[in-house]
Amino acid sequence: MPNWCNNTVEILHADPKMIERVREAFNDGALLQALIPVPQDLRDTVSGSVGEDGREAHLAQMDRNVALYGYKDWWDFCVNEWGTKWDIGADGNPAETIPGGLFLGFDSAWSPPIGAYEKLVEQGFSIRAMYYEPGMAFAGIWEDGSDDFYEYGGMNSEQIAETLPEALDEAFCISESVAEWEEENKEVDDN
Repeated sequence: MPNWCNNTVEILHADPKMIERVREAFNDGALLQALIPVPQDLRDTVSGSVGEDGREAHLAQMDRNVALYGYKDWWDFCVNEWGTKWDIGADGNPAETIPGGLFLGFDSAWSPPIGAYEKLVEQGFSIRAMYYEPGMAFAGIWEDGSDDFYEYGGMNSEQIAETLPEALDEAFCISESVAEWEEENKEVDDN
């Protein structure tokens, strides 16, 4: 079970057809596969152990995959090409229209899909993303290739409010959540 990274993204493109393609794929829960597809051979290769009976064929398939695609299986592709191991989508929170593009809100496994953002910029998209992973205490703003990354583990709520950009802190209520946690723990300590 991964830690979940919260994400908000403004995605723009000069071609309205590309924006519509993003909307449909995101709302269908398969945005990254639609724009940066995992080759079928990799999708058909399991990650991990397959037991003794299938071991030889499995290893041979992984060797072929590395020769053809540079990755042995879907997991290696996704983590390296997308920056997260699973695809992203609306999950009940559909894309919202903004001038020139869309606003997306979603969770991703372990980290934001920065690898995918980089590839989408190469496809003509402009992206401004904010992300927050509370379990590992990091957050940031990624915009068209520039990543302002912040680790705030060990900071108190006041230090977090002073360190993080206001827009990032407010988008995810980071210092506010930590202040609530501090207050709850203070009450427990007092009892």
